Amino acid sequence: MCASSCYWSDSIGLAAAVRTINELKRRNSTEFFKEFGDKMAAALQDAVDSVGISAQVTGIHTAPTLSFDVPDPAMNKPINTLFIQEMAKRGVFAPASFKATMAHTDEDIAITAEAAADSMRVIMRALEGELDTLLEAEIGREPFRRIVR
Repeated sequence: MCASSCYWSDSIGLAAAVRTINELKRRNSTEFFKEFGDKMAAALQDAVDSVGISAQVTGIHTAPTLSFDVPDPAMNKPINTLFIQEMAKRGVFAPASFKATMAHTDEDIAITAEAAADSMRVIMRALEGELDTLLEAEIGREPFRRIVR
Protein backbone atom coordinates (compact mmCIF):
# COMPACT_ATOMS: atom_id res chain seq x y z
CA MET A 1 0.00 0.00 0.00
CA CYS A 2 1.35 3.42 -0.91
CA ALA A 3 0.63 6.29 1.49
CA SER A 4 1.90 9.04 -0.80
CA SER A 5 1.54 10.24 -4.35
CA CYS A 6 4.51 12.61 -4.65
CA TYR A 7 5.88 11.07 -7.81
CA TRP A 8 2.73 10.56 -9.83
CA SER A 9 2.55 12.24 -13.21
CA ASP A 10 0.51 15.09 -11.69
CA SER A 11 2.68 18.18 -11.17
CA ILE A 12 0.12 20.22 -9.20
CA GLY A 13 1.59 19.13 -5.87
CA LEU A 14 5.10 20.07 -6.94
CA ALA A 15 3.96 23.49 -8.19
CA ALA A 16 2.08 24.08 -4.93
CA ALA A 17 5.18 23.13 -2.92
CA VAL A 18 7.37 25.58 -4.86
CA ARG A 19 4.79 28.36 -4.42
CA THR A 20 4.54 27.62 -0.69
CA ILE A 21 8.32 27.68 -0.23
CA ASN A 22 8.57 31.00 -2.06
CA GLU A 23 5.79 32.50 0.06
CA LEU A 24 7.42 31.28 3.29
CA LYS A 25 10.69 32.92 2.23
CA ARG A 26 8.92 36.15 1.25
CA ARG A 27 7.18 36.36 4.63
CA ASN A 28 10.37 35.63 6.64
CA SER A 29 8.81 32.53 8.14
CA THR A 30 12.01 31.33 9.79
CA GLU A 31 12.00 34.29 12.16
CA PHE A 32 8.25 34.06 12.74
CA PHE A 33 8.33 30.36 13.65
CA LYS A 34 11.33 30.81 15.96
CA GLU A 35 9.67 33.66 17.84
CA PHE A 36 6.26 31.98 17.94
CA GLY A 37 7.66 28.62 19.07
CA ASP A 38 9.70 30.21 21.85
CA LYS A 39 6.61 32.11 23.07
CA MET A 40 4.49 28.95 22.93
CA ALA A 41 7.08 26.93 24.86
CA ALA A 42 7.30 29.64 27.53
CA ALA A 43 3.50 29.87 27.83
CA LEU A 44 3.20 26.09 28.15
CA GLN A 45 5.96 26.02 30.77
CA ASP A 46 4.11 28.76 32.69
CA ALA A 47 0.98 26.59 32.54
CA VAL A 48 2.92 23.57 33.87
CA ASP A 49 4.36 25.69 36.69
CA SER A 50 1.02 27.28 37.60
CA VAL A 51 -0.74 23.91 37.84
CA GLY A 52 2.15 22.21 39.61
CA ILE A 53 2.02 19.07 37.49
CA SER A 54 5.12 17.01 36.85
CA ALA A 55 5.70 17.66 33.13
CA GLN A 56 8.24 19.21 30.79
CA VAL A 57 8.10 21.29 27.66
CA THR A 58 10.71 19.94 25.27
CA GLY A 59 11.44 20.01 21.57
CA ILE A 60 12.55 22.67 19.18
CA HIS A 61 10.74 25.92 18.45
CA THR A 62 8.85 24.46 15.48
CA ALA A 63 7.26 21.81 17.71
CA PRO A 64 7.26 22.58 21.44
CA THR A 65 6.13 19.35 23.05
CA LEU A 66 4.50 18.71 26.39
CA SER A 67 5.39 15.44 28.09
CA PHE A 68 3.92 14.26 31.36
CA ASP A 69 5.81 12.30 33.98
CA VAL A 70 3.76 9.15 34.51
CA PRO A 71 4.41 6.42 37.09
CA ASP A 72 4.01 3.66 34.51
CA PRO A 73 5.05 3.95 30.82
CA ALA A 74 1.83 2.12 29.87
CA MET A 75 -0.03 5.27 30.98
CA ASN A 76 1.61 7.47 28.33
CA LYS A 77 -0.95 6.84 25.58
CA PRO A 78 -4.04 7.11 27.81
CA ILE A 79 -2.72 10.31 29.42
CA ASN A 80 -1.85 11.85 26.04
CA THR A 81 -5.29 10.86 24.73
CA LEU A 82 -6.90 12.48 27.77
CA PHE A 83 -4.90 15.64 27.12
CA ILE A 84 -6.06 15.75 23.48
CA GLN A 85 -9.64 15.10 24.61
CA GLU A 86 -9.57 17.90 27.18
CA MET A 87 -7.89 20.37 24.84
CA ALA A 88 -10.57 19.63 22.20
CA LYS A 89 -13.29 20.31 24.78
CA ARG A 90 -11.73 23.75 25.16
CA GLY A 91 -11.61 24.41 21.42
CA VAL A 92 -7.92 23.65 20.86
CA PHE A 93 -7.34 20.74 18.52
CA ALA A 94 -3.76 19.64 19.06
CA PRO A 95 -1.78 16.73 20.38
CA ALA A 96 0.88 17.41 23.01
CA SER A 97 3.14 18.79 20.27
CA PHE A 98 2.24 22.26 19.01
CA LYS A 99 2.92 23.37 15.45
CA ALA A 100 2.19 26.89 14.33
CA THR A 101 1.02 28.34 11.07
CA MET A 102 1.70 31.91 10.06
CA ALA A 103 -1.92 32.70 10.84
CA HIS A 104 -1.40 32.06 14.57
CA THR A 105 -1.22 35.04 16.89
CA ASP A 106 -0.19 35.88 20.45
CA GLU A 107 -3.88 35.56 21.37
CA ASP A 108 -3.77 31.96 20.09
CA ILE A 109 -0.83 31.30 22.41
CA ALA A 110 -2.79 32.66 25.38
CA ILE A 111 -5.88 30.60 24.48
CA THR A 112 -3.75 27.47 24.06
CA ALA A 113 -1.89 27.98 27.33
CA GLU A 114 -5.14 28.50 29.25
CA ALA A 115 -6.68 25.39 27.70
CA ALA A 116 -3.48 23.45 28.47
CA ALA A 117 -3.54 24.53 32.13
CA ASP A 118 -7.18 23.49 32.48
CA SER A 119 -6.42 20.18 30.75
CA MET A 120 -3.42 19.58 33.02
CA ARG A 121 -5.69 19.91 36.05
CA VAL A 122 -7.74 17.04 34.64
CA ILE A 123 -4.53 15.09 33.96
CA MET A 124 -3.58 15.51 37.63
CA ARG A 125 -6.89 13.97 38.65
CA ALA A 126 -6.27 11.10 36.23
CA LEU A 127 -2.83 10.48 37.70
CA GLU A 128 -4.41 10.39 41.16
CA GLY A 129 -6.59 7.44 40.08
CA GLU A 130 -9.51 8.87 38.09
CA LEU A 131 -8.20 8.02 34.61
CA ASP A 132 -10.89 5.45 33.81
CA THR A 133 -13.72 7.83 34.70
CA LEU A 134 -12.21 10.84 32.90
CA LEU A 135 -11.17 9.25 29.61
CA GLU A 136 -14.07 9.41 27.14
CA ALA A 137 -12.16 9.05 23.88
CA GLU A 138 -10.64 5.94 22.35
CA ILE A 139 -6.96 5.69 23.25
CA GLY A 140 -4.84 7.06 20.42
CA ARG A 141 -3.06 4.63 18.12
CA GLU A 142 -0.02 4.96 15.93
CA PRO A 143 -0.98 7.01 12.83
CA PHE A 144 -0.46 4.32 10.19
CA ARG A 145 -1.66 1.49 12.42
CA ARG A 146 -5.23 2.75 11.99
CA ILE A 147 -5.13 2.43 8.17
CA VAL A 148 -2.95 -0.65 7.73
CA ARG A 149 -3.96 -4.07 8.93
